Amino acid sequence: MPQNLSLFPTHAIPAPQGSVRWRDYQIAAVDKCLKHLETKSGGLLVLPCGTGKTEIIVMLLQALATGESRGLVVSPLDPLVAQTAERLRSRGLPCGIEQGRQISDQRITVASYKSLISRERYQAYTHNVSVVLVDESHLNYSKRAMDILSVFRECGSKIIGLTASPDRLKGDPLTEFYGDCAYFYELQQAIEDGWLVPPRIWLSVASDLDLSRFDSGFGDYSAERLAKEMSRDSLVQTVANLVLQHHEGEPSVVYCQGVFQAERVRTVLARGGLEAAIVHSRMDRDERFRHLGMFEAGELNVILNVGCLTTGWNCPMVKKLFCCKPTKSRSLYQQMVGRGTRPWPASMLVGLATPEERRAAIAASQKPFFEIFDLVDASRHNDLITSVDALRGKEEIDLLKRAKGKRKPDTPMSPTDLDRLLAVERELMAEEAAQEARQRAAQEALTERQRAAWLAGVEFGNYERPAFLRAESRPSQRGWRVPFGKERGRLIREVDTGLLHWLLKARGIKEPLRAAIQREIRNRNN
Repeated sequence: MPQNLSLFPTHAIPAPQGSVRWRDYQIAAVDKCLKHLETKSGGLLVLPCGTGKTEIIVMLLQALATGESRGLVVSPLDPLVAQTAERLRSRGLPCGIEQGRQISDQRITVASYKSLISRERYQAYTHNVSVVLVDESHLNYSKRAMDILSVFRECGSKIIGLTASPDRLKGDPLTEFYGDCAYFYELQQAIEDGWLVPPRIWLSVASDLDLSRFDSGFGDYSAERLAKEMSRDSLVQTVANLVLQHHEGEPSVVYCQGVFQAERVRTVLARGGLEAAIVHSRMDRDERFRHLGMFEAGELNVILNVGCLTTGWNCPMVKKLFCCKPTKSRSLYQQMVGRGTRPWPASMLVGLATPEERRAAIAASQKPFFEIFDLVDASRHNDLITSVDALRGKEEIDLLKRAKGKRKPDTPMSPTDLDRLLAVERELMAEEAAQEARQRAAQEALTERQRAAWLAGVEFGNYERPAFLRAESRPSQRGWRVPFGKERGRLIREVDTGLLHWLLKARGIKEPLRAAIQREIRNRNN
């Protein structure tokens, strides 16, 4: 038997199969969820990538789909259905698949939204289903999908969503349908507990990439316009140079905006002596798996990706991520970063009981940390801190949001405790501001060096950004903006006068912008 779970009907839970041992936070997540469901029809479980949400699904099925009742697991993508079913079977849960020509006759069924919607196949599963578990519930959050889940809810099913990325760029929060968050486990906490590998984030600069021109103000960037921008000769060369200089023979994933960009980067890498695999949705399925297989087998140590290697792809050996795909979606950014968080080798944490032992094992492993090389400011405009308040759609002042985001879930907090925490946050903000000033000076010098060496063997003098800083806001006002450097995209009226004088001396400043900078300086002097 596993550790005592007071809310579990003990006859429903066999011991974990083989060497599998459920982790404390997985047990806590199930315990909290079951208690939550005593009075609610559903809820959300939020845990970072790499923390074993499938194990939680196994335990919930064992606890809730008992006797003659049935359980349904909804996987977000067709390719993940078989993968999820195989994992459940390996844990001793017989299950069937509802997909294509496969029809499930088992008490537990795994299906995708696409399968359930096709020919209204979901109707065959509405009877006596005690629980519906929706994996990666931030995906397919469409009206049609929610309508189908509502039918199950009306028939008495409990609806549970599991996700690592609960934030949505637009529309209702996930809690609008699923209900409150029953359990929340932060990435930073998982790293401190020794379950995941810490990241190191390096900012790089493409000096003529001005993303403010593509900002729609609502939702993510225009994919079509960005794909064209990122395929320009200079940016293709910059991406290739960044990879060539920093991959160092380690397993690396390059996230590209579009297929044309990825193919051109691959060609430039080949000219530089580096053969890379490539995967994207336009490839033939067999060809895509061939390239993925070469990377996972270690035959090639770099893989270029367009829209494939995020949700559901687990490759613990990945040590470097090159973020060359601009995004304002924190969910997408967190999914990309999640490809690097898994320890390697994956088995090294087995039997280690304390956070200290696990952190020491990771530090001494082949993968003591993983690196993110951020070419497109994704790490500045998204963060790795998931706020439960954001799930509920509440707006709070920045300081309070920072403070509350760092406390442990479900921890009571008195007004005195909150005041003390706010005081600490003020000190941290002051230190961050000082650090930002130092980084700004370094970045300005870096940008000037890069422009001087443009396309003539670019050298990247990357500087590190703390992984768990809060995201920086994007200005939405109209006006002339800084075209490159760390302040890229900011209105010129918002930056220091010293930076304005530096911009006047920089090469590549077009005459209309130069005139606007001069006017701004004159206005400040008057």
